[in-house]
Amino acid sequence: MPRITSPDRTELRLRLRRLYLKQSAYYQEHRSRSEEIESDITETRRQLKAEDASSIHPDPPKKKSFKRKKKAKK
Repeated sequence: MPRITSPDRTELRLRLRRLYLKQSAYYQEHRSRSEEIESDITETRRQLKAEDASSIHPDPPKKKSFKRKKKAKK
């Protein structure tokens, strides 16, 4: 289904990407996961899921039906 592009959705995706990078850097340094970063990721994913649910186009454009050409009578 087509999605309505939303600046909020784009911002949430960028925020989630930054959080994953931050989590990766934290893990490399401390060899453990940060509960604060994990909760931020969970919250952002929840918000993104809600935004995705509201951004699905309610009535996708319908495809035009294929019509056969009539053969000319001889």
